[in-house]
Amino acid sequence: MIYQAHFQQNFADWRELARTFLQNKISPQEINWDQNQKSLLIQPIPEADPNKIIFVPPHFLKLAKKLSHSRYSERWDLLYRLLYRMNFEEKNLLQNNVDPDVSKANLIAKSVSRDIHKMHAFVRFKKTIKDNNELYMAWHKPEHLIVPLAAPFFARRFGDRPWTIFTPDQSAHWNGKSLTYFEGISQEQFNVDDTFDEAWKAYYSSIYNPARINLKAMKQEMAPKYWSTLPEVSEIKRLIQNNPQRLLEMQNSVIEKVELPNGISWKELQQKALQCQQCSLHKNATQTVWGYGDSNSDLMIVGDSPGETEDGLGKAFQGAAMDRLFYLIRKLNKNPEDFYYTYAVKHIKRRINSPQYSQILKPSWNEMGTCQIWLEAEINKIKPKAILAVGRIAATSVLGRLPQISSDRKQLFYSSKYQAQIQVSWDIDSLLKEKNRESKQCKIKDLSQDLRSILSSI
Repeated sequence: MIYQAHFQQNFADWRELARTFLQNKISPQEINWDQNQKSLLIQPIPEADPNKIIFVPPHFLKLAKKLSHSRYSERWDLLYRLLYRMNFEEKNLLQNNVDPDVSKANLIAKSVSRDIHKMHAFVRFKKTIKDNNELYMAWHKPEHLIVPLAAPFFARRFGDRPWTIFTPDQSAHWNGKSLTYFEGISQEQFNVDDTFDEAWKAYYSSIYNPARINLKAMKQEMAPKYWSTLPEVSEIKRLIQNNPQRLLEMQNSVIEKVELPNGISWKELQQKALQCQQCSLHKNATQTVWGYGDSNSDLMIVGDSPGETEDGLGKAFQGAAMDRLFYLIRKLNKNPEDFYYTYAVKHIKRRINSPQYSQILKPSWNEMGTCQIWLEAEINKIKPKAILAVGRIAATSVLGRLPQISSDRKQLFYSSKYQAQIQVSWDIDSLLKEKNRESKQCKIKDLSQDLRSILSSI
């Protein structure tokens, strides 16, 4: 026989029902808290015994209130299980952080706290006029059911003006004196425009620092799922795309550039590159990896940066990358020796962790910008009719903006700066390391198509 827990899905109702169960020492296994899964054999819930004292530590109440606002479907069962165990098995259970129930509860509570923080950070109010009165409105999609936990912050922060925050599950309204809650709406139903959105964009553009952007960290802190409600996001995309060019402009104004005199010979240019110490990459590299191949070629193939094999030999596109690339070229009935091969960044980026082990990293945008002078010098000397940039750093260096390889590879670009057609494609080293067999085969096919496309342009 099972006790079916009938209650409103909120902490207060759960608390009253849990007290009744505990006073009758009903175990967690005997209770079905799931409102959607009805038990066939249901016991009537006994009356509460007010003479029986229930042990509920303050820390548990704080934890339980957070969990009650989570979307974790088994939250009520988990909370009762913890409370039952504290009363009848282990009084100091919450101090045992390695216990599976305690660990799970703490993780959920942490997720709820993080979601509250995100709501505080990412709500963007829009001003509207209703009955000649200003009203500030916002729409937000939280991960959990946190509106009652997050809304008091806005009442304290923006208490001098009326506002409403809508979410899909619940909405909150502040009239200047008190908070009220009502049902939520979808984002499609929230149709409010505000000219102040342009101010958000201008502000974000003014504080944006291209030298400090970290896409991975930014997406972790400001997840893309929140972007649809943030007016500055359209600026973020534009700023990031133009990041390489802005970085190059910044670097040109602050670093002492290598001077390359007019008429410098190919041999002198190579010698200067071999001595380059403009950035810190040279410290852990064996040597500068300069380009090689037919200096009169109509096609230049540009990769991202050297790996271990290229660093040791001082020659671009060696080992498995060269084998795959040359194989695809020969399949198109072309001779690989007729083309010129180089890298956008000329030194390997190696992080030394121990004498036996080093980690190969992708160059940063700063390092790419510093090395740009050598790539441009190679292009200006060779004057290719076409450039195939394989990899994101190579494509960025040639196009002058951050590319989207999956979409940009489908078209040819013409560079007035280099007087050449430009095709972008997948990084060969990353392609060869792809674990997904189907994805790997698709990208190899893409690379072959891109080779065919750029060769047909010359």
